[in-house]
Amino acid sequence: MSAKTVLRAAYLLCALLIAAAVPAVAEDAPAGGMPAQDAFLSQFLGRWNVVGTYKGHPAKHKFKGEWTIQNNYLRFRDVSEEENAAGVELFEVIAYIGYDAAKSRYVCVWLDNSGVADPESVAGTATRVGDTLPFVFKTAKGTFHATFAYNTKANKWLLTMENEADGTVQPIAKLQLNKAR
Repeated sequence: MSAKTVLRAAYLLCALLIAAAVPAVAEDAPAGGMPAQDAFLSQFLGRWNVVGTYKGHPAKHKFKGEWTIQNNYLRFRDVSEEENAAGVELFEVIAYIGYDAAKSRYVCVWLDNSGVADPESVAGTATRVGDTLPFVFKTAKGTFHATFAYNTKANKWLLTMENEADGTVQPIAKLQLNKAR
């Protein structure tokens, strides 16, 4: 199978997963605008420089957030600047976040380079706590946590990622997103 065919299949799978996993929020949107609750997600918009640790090593990433699908979802792409011996980025994720007004929660579809995920494990949910979105994803091996905490005064985000299995939490990453100038 060619790389082009695999890429097309991956895009189709992503579109199907988003359509199935994330409820539409357009009904709750004010006329001509984005859904009222998604104003918080606007803080992700634009380009960000990311620094911190990933799997115990120093990390530098580039992050970009933008509205997509008629302003119903925030799409972000986070790519490490570090590469492996083959010249491939050590980390890459594309995620879609939307607000499910019927259940008063945020929903995230997360696709990264850790391998093809089980369809049930790519969608996580979070109930906003102040300026924090603690997403929880159920996986075959346990639970994946991706927590975004926004510092309004500094206009910065902190992203922590952890795996939890059998009551043991294993840190994956602690990354600070600083607005690019």
